Amino acid sequence: MRVDSPVRAYEERMAALEEGPLRAVRAANAARALAGALEAVAASAGPTRARPHPGGVPAWEAAAAAYVPGRRPDPDG
Repeated sequence: MRVDSPVRAYEERMAALEEGPLRAVRAANAARALAGALEAVAASAGPTRARPHPGGVPAWEAAAAAYVPGRRPDPDG
């Protein structure tokens, strides 16, 4: 699941809100609906295309340090 659709729906709902006494309530409800949709996206763990890095963690740390100047491995792991 992607975030494009829920975000687009939220933007459309917010753009369509009319002035009035319930505007804030409707905006809050739309924000809660968006939060729920985004939580569902985060919880939907699907297959990834990640592959193990050749050389394991030490090689990954070295590659990251070379790619990002000043980056140091997290000592707490």
